[in-house]
Amino acid sequence: TFKDKLNSVDSHHLLDCFAFTNTGELASFYNNVRQLTGNFGPYQIANPGETVITAPQAALPTTAVDGVTGSSPYIFNCSVRSLYGLCGIFADGDQDTTGFKSMVVAQFTGVSLQKNLACWEYYNSGTWTPFPTGSNYQDLIDRDPNDVRMRPDRVSAHVRATNDAVIQEVSVFAIGHGVHHWAQNGAELTVTNSNSNFGGVAALADGFKQQSSLNDKDWNVNFLRVAADLSEGRSSVRAIPLGEITGSTSSSVTVAVDLTPGFYDASTPLILEQEGYTLRQDSYIWAANPAGKDYRTKLPASAYSSGNPDQINLSSAFVTEDGDAPGSGINFPALTGLGLYIRRLTDGRTTDERR
Repeated sequence: TFKDKLNSVDSHHLLDCFAFTNTGELASFYNNVRQLTGNFGPYQIANPGETVITAPQAALPTTAVDGVTGSSPYIFNCSVRSLYGLCGIFADGDQDTTGFKSMVVAQFTGVSLQKNLACWEYYNSGTWTPFPTGSNYQDLIDRDPNDVRMRPDRVSAHVRATNDAVIQEVSVFAIGHGVHHWAQNGAELTVTNSNSNFGGVAALADGFKQQSSLNDKDWNVNFLRVAADLSEGRSSVRAIPLGEITGSTSSSVTVAVDLTPGFYDASTPLILEQEGYTLRQDSYIWAANPAGKDYRTKLPASAYSSGNPDQINLSSAFVTEDGDAPGSGINFPALTGLGLYIRRLTDGRTTDERR
């Protein structure tokens, strides 16, 4: 079991329990051994192949790599218990090692929280902002979970592979890390019988391989599949009635029956919320004209409130698309008594046609 440094209150987000040993680190280790043993004993220099992970890696399979002489580092029955972001595994293929850069891990449970607020930030007025000096862990807990995140340069990870490294995971359980299973820059993870609880991201892949595989060549594009366009006749416009108009000004209109506020959003009438619609700013609201073209106007940012349930606010007075005002002629009656409604496009495409 790996734990934080005793009595530490600082982040361990750059510290991993397991990683490849590179040639420089191994040389330093043997130098320390020589100093302790007075240059006596068998452990004086690194043995050939000690930084070869598994086997030599060739472009094509050969007898040098098809065998069982070498093996991946095998991490088995380990755990992490950390309050400050201690990471689990970091396999970096760019380390000064050679061979097939792989690891195998089974039954490695990581419980790694992060109580150092220097590693967190919160969303404020359009930007991600560090927590002020003097903030405590409760300040983080009290904020909306959707408005906080680990700083991208201080995010912790349980199993992370990068630069073409390969990790095979079995029964790996990650709890609380910023990223639980992370593959970067062409690295590969196979994950079996594992899970993620809490934390930031369960599985993340970013970047790409620098070179394509040998069999990834000599291919041609036969076709590109795109979604069917909404204008191809499979869609229709749906009218959702809001009530009969009983009065109006250039900035508002009232209806005969109060509109019930939405259950989740009191700024949206329930009749629209149930259908997944809103009174979106700058969308049109309409009044049915039985003698000609319907009247319309745009909605402001705050179109409805539960304090005035029979009223809809307007950005401007109703007119037809040609500019004709209510009450201006025989084909343009006044608004009182007309039906108020909004229009929304109904997507008639099949699931297959949307892809």
